[in-house]
Amino acid sequence: MATKKNAPAPAFVVGDEEQYRKPDFEVKLVGVTYPVFVPKSMASIALARSVKTDKKGRVKEADRNEALDAIMEWVKQAFDEEDARKLEQRLHDPKDRIDIEHMTEFMEKVNEYQTQDSGNPTT
Repeated sequence: MATKKNAPAPAFVVGDEEQYRKPDFEVKLVGVTYPVFVPKSMASIALARSVKTDKKGRVKEADRNEALDAIMEWVKQAFDEEDARKLEQRLHDPKDRIDIEHMTEFMEKVNEYQTQDSGNPTT
């Protein structure tokens, strides 16, 4: 951001664009640890609306492709570009145990993390 010489300092800053994006925490997803950047709440809300699960949290078979697309959009916000690509490869790898159910459980935990101090319950 350009500023004029001798310009007064801002009274306050909203959104520190000058800061590098830093991970909020790390997560271990089926044996692999990744740094996580908590997505905006709006991304979680949009995803929750698009992914339909049964009572056990499993994605309904008819909705798996649509769910995968929605999950990958969320993953692109929660992980850096390289890790998001690796996660997508893992999800498509028939030899890797990670599956959509692991991702939906992880996303629920991130949602709980986001709302733990906000006073807004997740359920």
